[in-house]
Formats: sequence, structure tokens, C-alpha cells
Amino acid sequence: MAFSQRQSSLLSLAICVVMVSIIYLPSLLFFSFMMLPSIFLIYYDTDREHIKAKSVGSLNVVGVAHALTYSYQKYGSLSDLRTLLGDPANWLFPLGLSLVGFLIYRTLPSIIRGWTEFWLNRKEELLKERQAFLVQQWGVKVKGTLTATIDYDFLKKHDK
Repeated sequence: MAFSQRQSSLLSLAICVVMVSIIYLPSLLFFSFMMLPSIFLIYYDTDREHIKAKSVGSLNVVGVAHALTYSYQKYGSLSDLRTLLGDPANWLFPLGLSLVGFLIYRTLPSIIRGWTEFWLNRKEELLKERQAFLVQQWGVKVKGTLTATIDYDFLKKHDK
């Protein structure tokens, strides 16, 4: 059976992927197991931009990379995978950082909203103080009133 150029390149890519995954099987299994919080959030996050999955996943990847670096120094074979997954210290960093990512997702919007409200209220107070100072210096006419008038005839002519 003759393969086309595309089929042969896909077949060689698949063979390479299988070979690399066999070589790095302990790391691949550890990575996939520790990335479960991110995988679940990617699947269950209904937001179109997946902000929750991005905030949890980014810190989860950092934790898994740290744990994998530690495992490369200490463990290296498939038989050591049980020891790697059985050690609670290896679980703590990836899953703890995914929890930190979730806490950032939950708390950061309210912190930003509170800071913005504080800043806007302070700005409004400063503007009112300035307005009171200007009224005191120049009189009530400086304060003025802004009234909006709507020209309905103009709107009817140009509304098409």
C-alpha cells in the first residue's frame, strides 16, 4: 500500500509522538495527573474567554513544572512513578498553586472594584472642593447649570 506525502508525514509524526511519550511516560503521566484541575476547568468553564481556566491553569503549570524539575533530579523511571505520586510534597505545590490561581480569580475583581470606587469617590470629593473654592472666589454664576435640549425636528430630518 502506497502512502501519499501527507500520510507518510502524519505517520512519522505519530511514530515520533508515541516514541517520545514512551520515553517520557512517567513525566507525562505525572503532568496529566497534576493538571486535572486545569483540565476540568477548561471543560466546565462556560465563559467564552475561559478566564478561570487561564488563571488556574497558568499557576498550575508553574507548580507542575517545579514538581517535574524536582522529579527529574530525584526520580527517572516508570517504577519511581508510584513514589513520585505517593509523595504528598509533590502534590502540594501544583495543587496549591492552582488553588492560589482560583483565589486570584475570585478576589482580584472585587479588589479592583473597591479600589476604583475609592478612587472615583476621592476624585469626586476633590472636584466638589474645587468647585466650592471657585464659587467662593468668583460667585454662583461660575457654577452654572448645564441643560440639554433636544431638537426633535433635526433628529427626524436626519434619522434614516
